[in-house]
Amino acid sequence: MKHKAMRITIFVLVVFGALTTLAGGIGLLTGAIAAPLNWLEGSPFVDYTIPGLALAIIVGGSMLFAAATIFTGREIGTRVRLCRARHDDLRDRRGPSH
Repeated sequence: MKHKAMRITIFVLVVFGALTTLAGGIGLLTGAIAAPLNWLEGSPFVDYTIPGLALAIIVGGSMLFAAATIFTGREIGTRVRLCRARHDDLRDRRGPSH
């Protein structure tokens, strides 16, 4: 029972994360999120098209994949989520890029 409750909790959190990253990526692509272009200074990007696509497809997509595999009970879902968490941890340790 405890294992099932943990699986449901993780599933809900991963789905929430997936939905928010998809919304953020779509918001950047459509201009609904008005992020200043000066935040991109020093980066290879001239606008938020590539970052928005990356947020929606790579981050959101991997989270949806993890949620689907957690829902179906496959062990790979846990592994995908752990890889995603590890990536986020490394990114946070690097700090701001400017």
